[in-house]
Formats: sequence, structure tokens, C-alpha cells
Amino acid sequence: MPQGVSIEAHPVYYEDAIERHGQYSRWYQSLPCWCINQDGYAEPKCYYCSGRGRIFSPFTVRRRVEKVFSFGGVEINTTYKIRAIHKVWTGDGTALTVSSFTGTTITLDSSLPRGAYATVDYDQDLLSVFTVAGVWEGRGVIRASLAPILTDEGTFTGQIIELTSVRNTTQDEGMEVVAFWEDRILTSDIPEDGDEIEVKGTTVDPVKMLVTDLTQKQRLETMGNLQDAEASMTFPGYLPVGSGDMITLLKASQRSSGVGTSKSNVYQLPYFHIDELIEVRDEIGTLTGCQIVRNNQLQFTERKPEGRFSYNLAYHPSFSIINSLPSLRYGGDKVFPKRVYLKRYDMMSPGMKQLKSVEKDGFEETF
Repeated sequence: MPQGVSIEAHPVYYEDAIERHGQYSRWYQSLPCWCINQDGYAEPKCYYCSGRGRIFSPFTVRRRVEKVFSFGGVEINTTYKIRAIHKVWTGDGTALTVSSFTGTTITLDSSLPRGAYATVDYDQDLLSVFTVAGVWEGRGVIRASLAPILTDEGTFTGQIIELTSVRNTTQDEGMEVVAFWEDRILTSDIPEDGDEIEVKGTTVDPVKMLVTDLTQKQRLETMGNLQDAEASMTFPGYLPVGSGDMITLLKASQRSSGVGTSKSNVYQLPYFHIDELIEVRDEIGTLTGCQIVRNNQLQFTERKPEGRFSYNLAYHPSFSIINSLPSLRYGGDKVFPKRVYLKRYDMMSPGMKQLKSVEKDGFEETF
């Protein structure tokens, strides 16, 4: 290192780097399914985990360390909505006392001069309560007009995790909810042309993760879990990422195809998060009226296939964290980024066996 050059290892810089180079992802925490028996085996026909032994729920809060600018006075503002504050301090390490906070605004007990910087260690609230218009897309599907996150790389939206109500305001009546996923709702009620729909609920925002491929050199030089890994992920050291957690990349998309056999109007596809259904065909011809529901189920709304059928689709790749102990980097009481290794979760990924299907409760599920 050249003399006279000072390098500051500050958590803010690591977070900024991941924000710049990472990509928006859905981040799910992994829980063992309650169907697992005392020998550690999952029930193959379990409705909740599809025999995989794991269930997933999205994280609703993430920790951030952010450097903020003061315009003078007792108020400073963060970039993201605050759920809780751990600590606020100045550049020389002096701790600042927080009087109150709301949204992205923090009120301090004492004022800061204009142009001063403060560092805020806080929990970002990933949840947002919404009331928006619903757009009827036909075949039982309503799309909620959620406010998007606009970036140069694309448009990203929160994922609905709770619905308070879905109402046909023109008819002044509630609509029955069969299922919901992403920004869509499946209902058994059909509105009339021109009816207005109101949707109320809660969404969880996506988070930035830095996922990269592994080189053959890395695999050869490292033993253990890395031999089975297909990618690595770098994330801020404050995030409680753990083994079995699921990461779905929202910008990445890959095509795939397969063959299935359905005995009902719903077929479970072997992927975690399908982006687009391209074509479905059986021996009679192209199946029109097919759609994706619940992220990865194929629903036949006009004609059910006669026996076996072929499908072509695009999906967002999903990865499962395969090691619970990340690459630890601690020094000088600073929290450095961490790295874990990932395995493709989608059933059709290389090295994973295509599992068989069984009929359950009127529709076929792939296990």
C-alpha cells in the first residue's frame, strides 16, 4: 500500500457496493415442515411442502447501515422506511440520542450542523400496506396495481403476503379469494364488464443480493460444500442469512420445457417461480386458456389435456443456501460482507432427479 493512503473499511461502503452490483431477489427463510417424522423423513404427499420437507416464508425486515446528510437541525432522513433503530453516531464516533422516528425521518435530541454526516444502524421495514385498484385479467385472475420500484434495470414490485379485502365496489360486495401470489389474486367470483375492484393488503419488498457463478478453478481449489455448489452469494454482514434459505432472482430468466400428465384442471410444475408460460400442447394440438397460478401451478381453464402433454416456459432461477456457516470475515470490530454457497433449487436443475407425480385431492402434484 502506498504511504499516506488511508483506506476506511466502513459497512456503508460494502452495502453500497452490493446495492450497485446486486440484483433484486425474493428472500425466503426456510423452516422444516411439521410433516417430518422422527426419522427425519418428510411425508411425500404433504400439501404444504410437496414432500420436500421445507416450507418458506418471506423476510419482512432487514438491517441496514446508512450514512445520511444533515441539512441542519434535529431531523435526518434515511433512504428506507424504519422499523427500529439500533444506533446513530457521528463521524468521530459520538453516539446521538434519538427522540423519535416515523417513516424515514429521525428526530434527534440535539441538532446537527448543516453539512454534517451521521451513520444510522437501523432495521428497514420491508412491509407496505396498500389500497389499490384491481385489474380483471379474466379466467379468475385479478392483478393488483401495486406501486413499482423503478430502476434502470427494470421494474420490480412487492409481493403480496396478506390480503385484507378484495371488493367489487361497483356491486358493493366482497370477492372470494382462492389464492394469491406476487401481485395477482385468484378468485371464484366473476365481475361484470366495467365493474371496479378494490384490493387491500400488505406487500413485502424485494432485497438486493449479489449472486455470481462459480468458476471451475474455484471448485478445484476448494473441497467440501463448494463441490456441490452452483453459485455463491455475497450479502451484507448484518443480514441473518441461514442454511436452507431460498433466493429467487427477479431479473434473471431461463427457458425450460418438460412433459407432464394431468388428471385434473391443475398441474404442479417442477419449478419454484415461473415467469412466463410460452406454450402447452398435447396430441390434439395447442392448449389455449392455460395460465400460471400460485407461482408454479399450471391451470387448464378451457380444455384439459388428453393424457400426456408438453410445456414450454420461462422461469426465475431459485437457489437454496447449502451451508449454514458462511465465510466469516471479522476484523477491527467491523462487520464485513459474508458469502455463502448456493445450489439450484428448481427440480429440473442439473444433478437433481426429476421427481414423479402422484394424484392428490383431485389434482396431480409433482414430488
